[in-house]
Amino acid sequence: LSYEIEEWNTAGESPVWVQVPAISGPGDYITAYWGQTNATVPPSYTQDGSTWSEGYELVLHLNSNVNDSVSSPLTVIDQDSDDAAGIVARAREFDSSTNNYLEPLIDAGWYGDHITNLTISVWGRPDSTTPRSPFGVLGGLFDSLYIKPSRGTWSYRVSDQTKLGSSIQPAQWQMLG
Repeated sequence: LSYEIEEWNTAGESPVWVQVPAISGPGDYITAYWGQTNATVPPSYTQDGSTWSEGYELVLHLNSNVNDSVSSPLTVIDQDSDDAAGIVARAREFDSSTNNYLEPLIDAGWYGDHITNLTISVWGRPDSTTPRSPFGVLGGLFDSLYIKPSRGTWSYRVSDQTKLGSSIQPAQWQMLG
């Protein structure tokens, strides 16, 4: 199975992302082994983005940097977010009193080519019921992509389609997507 090591910690936990075809129930699992001392060079797929080759356009782990992990990465501008503890590994903190967010630099032509079957998944932990938008590109009618709060719920906009999501739960981790 292809995998990406987000961060290796020889003295503790290390987040590793594994490309698994499907896990459909409690009887499905994967087993990891490590400690093979003669394996000094990791396989190329651990660093070249091929773990995310199944149609992923943007994969951000949001650890100490905001680098895209796919093989043809997009540039993402970090507008003053801070490193913070996350639900799985490191994360980014967006201060609700300032205008912190992540802005992927997406060409307007991208939307028409990639809008079908688009899924956005983000874990978030807002500090209030009125947080600021943590992620997005605000363009015209057909070139916007963002997650933002709207009347107590998360609002998602992709191109000219807006969808309301789950209620905003302050101080709780929740899946936004």
